[in-house]
Amino acid sequence: MLGKINSFSSVFIVILLSLTLFVSTPIVNGDAEIKGHSATIGLDKSTYPIPVESNELKISIRIFDPDFNTSPTGIDQIAQDIFGESGVGPVKISIMRGESVVLGYAGGKSSNSGQLDSEPIADLPSEKSQIKQFGPITETSPTSGIFEFGVSIKNTDGPESSKCQVSSEAQIRFDDSSASSRHCILQGDVLLVEYTEPTDASGNSRKVTASATFSVLNSPPSLGSSSEKIATSKTVRIGHPLTILLYDSNLNLDSDRAESYTLDLIQFESENIRTTLGPTGGVQNEFNPQPSALRETGDNTGIFYTVIEIPRTVNGQRIDVDEKIEFEYTQRGLGAFLVVYQDTFSPDMVNMPKNSVNLPLNEENLRSKQLVEIVCKEGFVKIFKYDGSPACVKPKTAEKLLERGWVRA
Repeated sequence: MLGKINSFSSVFIVILLSLTLFVSTPIVNGDAEIKGHSATIGLDKSTYPIPVESNELKISIRIFDPDFNTSPTGIDQIAQDIFGESGVGPVKISIMRGESVVLGYAGGKSSNSGQLDSEPIADLPSEKSQIKQFGPITETSPTSGIFEFGVSIKNTDGPESSKCQVSSEAQIRFDDSSASSRHCILQGDVLLVEYTEPTDASGNSRKVTASATFSVLNSPPSLGSSSEKIATSKTVRIGHPLTILLYDSNLNLDSDRAESYTLDLIQFESENIRTTLGPTGGVQNEFNPQPSALRETGDNTGIFYTVIEIPRTVNGQRIDVDEKIEFEYTQRGLGAFLVVYQDTFSPDMVNMPKNSVNLPLNEENLRSKQLVEIVCKEGFVKIFKYDGSPACVKPKTAEKLLERGWVRA
């Protein structure tokens, strides 16, 4: 009997060892091991400001897929078309609002300067391959398994809507050749990124997604138009430098570089003169702005500056000595700050302990300075948001904001 038990135990151990060896042995296909890591998508922001004017929003997309990290010392690429869809990359970028607009595909073997898909009507691979292809995506470092690329988005790149203006540029960028094309990005539109992963942890192809929203930042809900004017005034000296500082997160469209905007964003008003400081006003050269546009103080500050000189006359109209001048800016959301002070400015002063304003030039201290300098135009009242930042709004808007706890008196 004991012999039978020992014999049975021996058989059981052999079977157990066989199963253990089978489970621990990697599955191979030919000479290649199936790695099967799960991929993910990363976006640089969860909410993007809606691009304005001719400026483009720059977004960064990262694909984490160690299966493409094939070289331990070299920089790899994702450069593989979707299986069965030649010329079509595995990463699809779209803007959604009921219907979608396809901005293009990335990660394929080749790139092109194709148009955006506005319907979308490209269902067949031969049609998809004609839509914009961004081409291969490069790894960030030799062993990261992270592949990053950038996409530039214009205001006209959203789905069609009667709220959008007719744009000749939209006709060029889209595969929709209609002369009445109305494309734009609106509040609440969604950026959707889809990655067709060739092989996941189970050895199958799967689709990975990530999304972010487009929004006018700091926009109160359900209050209609969120555009409000902010203004600040200053008693100026003729011929002396005057620095204008503007903070608005909605203008910070590219976190990787310092941006610039036309001086037409700033309205100048004296007793007898009302004009923009930019080319549209026609008097920009009289103010001798340095720089000639509102320039961001760094790659991702959201603070823009210029230095002007107040002339004796503007377009033939005299400015009196010690006259009080008002500067005005129309913000799309709440929380922008407009500060002027009598002195020169350099972007090198940002975040330094002392400067001509006697404050580090960052968002927090711009708020602090603005509490004193903000002056609301007639018909507007000054309110303070829950974070202490000021804004000039219409009285009716102020009442609604107070009721909803968005501001304090």
